[in-house]
Amino acid sequence: MKVLSKIALCLVLVSMLFALVACGGSTKADGKLEGTYSGKYTYNDAEISVVITLNADGTYTKDSTVDGEPSSASGDYELKDGKVYLYSSPDHMSWIAYKYVDGHLENDYGKFVKK
Repeated sequence: MKVLSKIALCLVLVSMLFALVACGGSTKADGKLEGTYSGKYTYNDAEISVVITLNADGTYTKDSTVDGEPSSASGDYELKDGKVYLYSSPDHMSWIAYKYVDGHLENDYGKFVKK
């Protein structure tokens, strides 16, 4: 009887784990998210152009031009609760978030459309 109880408990725990993973709301790439997004906006009178590439392996590159001066960043990304988080540090303590809406990214400054 004790063996059956332990097996039943293990099955319950495993099914709960699968449910947690399936409903966790977080993913590196969902097949639709991967790709290159671009957009432009003005901030403090500076013209900013941004190109973000989200890769299937959960990494990104972000190339920006601010008044003609280029800069770039890279790191890991995550889709969580309808937002794409671009992490600029390995410990994920620094990030920028974009809403993922209808196949594009957006934040308070602009909309970034998938190419």
